[in-house]
Amino acid sequence: MSVQKDGAEKPGPLSGRVVRGVKWTVATNGAVQVSNFTAGVILYRVLGTEPTGIKAFGIVALAHLVMGAFLLFEDIGFLAALLQRQDRVREAANIAFAVRLALDALLFVLIMLTAPFVAAFFEEPELTAVARVISISLLIDPLCSVHHTMLRKQMLFKRIFFPETLGSIAYLVTGASMALSGFGVWSLVGAVLAQRIARTVAYWVAYPWRPTLRYDWELAREMLRYGKHVFGGSIVMFVIFHLDDAIVGKLVGTEPLGFYSFAYRISRYPTRLIQMVLNRVLFPAYAEIQKDLERVGKVWLKVLTYVTLISAPVTFVLMLLAREVITSIYGDEWLPAVHALEILLFFGFNRSIGSTMGELFKAIGKPRILLISSIVQLVTIAPFAIYSARFGIVGVSILFTLGGVVGNAYAFWHIMKVLDIRVGQIARSLMPALTATAGTCAVIAVWQQTGLHTVVKWDLLNLFVCLGLAGLTYVAVVVLFFRGIVDDMMMRLRSR
Repeated sequence: MSVQKDGAEKPGPLSGRVVRGVKWTVATNGAVQVSNFTAGVILYRVLGTEPTGIKAFGIVALAHLVMGAFLLFEDIGFLAALLQRQDRVREAANIAFAVRLALDALLFVLIMLTAPFVAAFFEEPELTAVARVISISLLIDPLCSVHHTMLRKQMLFKRIFFPETLGSIAYLVTGASMALSGFGVWSLVGAVLAQRIARTVAYWVAYPWRPTLRYDWELAREMLRYGKHVFGGSIVMFVIFHLDDAIVGKLVGTEPLGFYSFAYRISRYPTRLIQMVLNRVLFPAYAEIQKDLERVGKVWLKVLTYVTLISAPVTFVLMLLAREVITSIYGDEWLPAVHALEILLFFGFNRSIGSTMGELFKAIGKPRILLISSIVQLVTIAPFAIYSARFGIVGVSILFTLGGVVGNAYAFWHIMKVLDIRVGQIARSLMPALTATAGTCAVIAVWQQTGLHTVVKWDLLNLFVCLGLAGLTYVAVVVLFFRGIVDDMMMRLRSR
C-alpha cells in the first residue's frame, strides 16, 4: 500500500479497509476497556470504603456535567463536517483545528468564572476547585482532535491504537496510585488530566499532520452549514444524557449521584466497544457510498444483525446477574445502585442500536433527522423529569430509558423511509440475536432458580461460572440455528 505526502496510506478497496478498521478498532477499544475496567474496579473498591468516597464520584460527575455543557460549543460541528468532506480536506482540517482551539480556550475561561455559581446551585463547595482543575483538559484536547479525526477519515485505525491505549494506561496508573495514596476525589481528577496529556502527545507522534495559518472563510461557512445540524443534535443530546445527572445531583443528592454515575458507567461497558466501532469505522465507510442508498441499506441491515448479536446477550445476561456483578467485583457498598444498573443496561442496549442509525444519517448528509429524533426523545422526557426524582435514581433511570426507546422508534421510521426498508427486514436482522439471547437467559434463570449456583461458594467464581455457562449456551444456539451468519462473519474477519 503506497503512502501520501502527509503520511497517510492511499486507500484500498472499501470492504478491506472496513474489515481492517473493525479489527483495529476492536483491538484499540478492547485494550482501553480492559484498562478502564481495571481502573474502575480499583477506584470503586478503594474510594467506596472511604467516608466520602461515593460522594467523590458524585462531585466528579457534576464537574463533567459543568464541562460538558460548555463543550457543546467547542467545535460547533466542524469536526463532523471535516469527517464527511470528500474534497479540500487539508484546508478544512486547518479550519477545524483553529475553531476548536479558540473555542476551547474561551470555554476554559468561562468555566473558571462560573464554577463558584454552579457549586452554589448544587450546594457542593468542593465542586468549584474540582471543576476548575478538570477543565484544564479543555486546553489539551483540541491539540489532537483533528489528528484523531483525520485518522478516522482515512480509516487508519491501526495508528489510533497507541494514543488511545497509552491514554487509558495513564488514567489507570495515575488514578490507582493517587487513590491508594489517599487523594480521594483528586485521584479521579488527576487520572483524567494524565489521560488527556498522554493521548495528545501520542497523536502528534502517530500522525504527522501539522496545522498552518491558511484559512478559507467561504469553506468555513460551508462547513458550518453542514455542522449546524450535528451541533443542534449535540445540544439536545447533551440535555438528554446529562439532565439525569443534574436532576439527581440537585433533587436527590450528591451521594445518590455517585451511585447513579456508577450504575451508568458500568452499564456502558457491554455496549461502549460496539458504539466506538460504529462511530469510528462506519461513518467514513458510509460516507464513501452515500450516493448508493440501496447499498447503504444492505450494509446497515447486516450491521444491525452483527451489533445485536454482540450487545443483546451481554446486556440481558448482565441484567440477570447485576447483583452478583456488584457484590463480587465492586463490593457491597455499591448495592444501592443495583436496580438502576439493571434498567440502565437496557438503556445501553437501546443506545447501541441507535448508534447504527446515527452514523448512517450523518454520513449520507441527513443530520437533521438526528436532530429531530433527539428532540422527540427530549419531549418525551422533559415533562416528567422532575417528577421522576421522587422515585430516586431508579425513577430517573426508567424515564430516560423510555425516552431513548421513543427516540429510536422515530429514527427507525425515518430509516425505513430513506432506505426503503420494511419492518420484516429489520425483524429478520434482529431475530438471530433475540432468539439466542432468550435461550441463554432461560438457561441462566433455571440455573439460579434451581439453586445450582449455590454449589459454588465463592461469589466471584460463581459469577464466572454463570458467565461461562451463558457464553457456551449462546454460542451453541447461534451456531446450531444461524450457522450462515457465523460463516459470513468469519469470512469477513479473515478477509483483508
